[in-house]
Amino acid sequence: MPATPSADLPTPASLLERIRNLDDASSRSRFVELYTPVLLMWLGRFGVGADDRADVAQNVFAQLVKELPGFRYDPRRRFRGYLFAVARSRARR
Repeated sequence: MPATPSADLPTPASLLERIRNLDDASSRSRFVELYTPVLLMWLGRFGVGADDRADVAQNVFAQLVKELPGFRYDPRRRFRGYLFAVARSRARR
């Protein structure tokens, strides 16, 4: 399996469920490992400078930590669409 999620592969629902548990450090680490490259790519496309991308990505992850306890995954929708919207919002700030 590639280190970065492919645009055509769904986000594992089991991973989304596990990262809701704030005590599950290994799942959070896996999530960060998978999505950091994606976020950095998107942030570059949004015009965030190379020196600021890592900080903005951390802000995205911090926002997700706040929202994930109440987040309910809908398999009919793409999680990356949600993540994309959060990243775009943080990039605009």
